[in-house]
Amino acid sequence: MLKVFGVKTVLHGEKPKVGLMMSNHQSYIDIWLIPKYAITVFVAKAEVKKMPLVGWGASAVNTVYVDRNDKESRQKTKDEISTRIKNGRSVIIFPEGTTGDGNGLLPLKPGMFYNAAEEGFLIIPTAIFYEKSDMAWVGDDPIGAHFARNFKKWSTTAHIVFGEPMMGTDGEELMERFRVWELERLAELKGGGVWN
Repeated sequence: MLKVFGVKTVLHGEKPKVGLMMSNHQSYIDIWLIPKYAITVFVAKAEVKKMPLVGWGASAVNTVYVDRNDKESRQKTKDEISTRIKNGRSVIIFPEGTTGDGNGLLPLKPGMFYNAAEEGFLIIPTAIFYEKSDMAWVGDDPIGAHFARNFKKWSTTAHIVFGEPMMGTDGEELMERFRVWELERLAELKGGGVWN
């Protein structure tokens, strides 16, 4: 799918170890970018499954869906994540909970940071940066309109960095370490890229 979208990729550093991968989230393209470098499953809000194009793409990469308003669904998702990681599969989570414009991070959802601390999971911090800002899909922009508007003019390079694993027993501290790492990597990538 990356070729269809005209996206070239650059990996900075090494491919990741198995763990709970957490990344910033700018575009529906992200779900095809990360699996190029790691065998993963994604966790997404239940609404994603019904979205045109995105829902198909998410289901194609074995996404685990969670109803964030349902305590039982959240617990089932945590159990599924634990099982998959213990069986040697990486799981990707976008802790912002939605897509952002690439100019920083949205507020982080703390739940999986606490879960990682409780379960002793390695967090693999991941940063994604697209050289063209129109790759970002944000706000109330309908996906079909975003896709149609950009499809013919897309041709960009996506940069991805997998950081050193983070581990700890304090979810709040893990979340802050991730936030600082992510902002530093995005600033580095943006400083070396072409943002137009």
